[in-house]
Amino acid sequence: MRFHQQGEQLAKSSIKVEQSKLLPELSLGYQNMSLQDGIRYDLGSRFHSVQLGVGIPIFSGAQNARIKSARAQQEVAAVETGYARKQLQAEMEDGLQQLKKNKEIVHDFEENALKNARDITGTLNKQLQKGEINYLEWTLLNQQALTLRMDYLTAVSNLNNSIIQLNYLLSK
Repeated sequence: MRFHQQGEQLAKSSIKVEQSKLLPELSLGYQNMSLQDGIRYDLGSRFHSVQLGVGIPIFSGAQNARIKSARAQQEVAAVETGYARKQLQAEMEDGLQQLKKNKEIVHDFEENALKNARDITGTLNKQLQKGEINYLEWTLLNQQALTLRMDYLTAVSNLNNSIIQLNYLLSK
């Protein structure tokens, strides 16, 4: 956003520069010299001249065209700034929705799925100790609990990524 705002400010300044070229120019000059003929002249014997000039722009058609061009560039910069602002707002809204969704998923995992995974693992361990199931069956059935835990870690990672994305957008 700052980049686009600076571009807009630069375009506004360009308009002022182009408009200032239509103003009259004033010039003032002073010259002090002597001739080299072997004689040393004092300050009163030297040649002095003063020059005063006023430049008035007569043909301003080309400059008016430059001013119109600068105004058009300023309008383009303003449109680009507006577009960037809307795009950033849309990204922020999307990021906030994503954050909300990821929070709900993590909350559901913490409230339900992780408890189920602990229950499954506890039950399987008891059955294995009692000899009701063998190690191969325990491994296959325990895979479901491990998958739930892995899904929870993926959900936490997604939540962290959405927070990072929002922080990045806020720094823009």
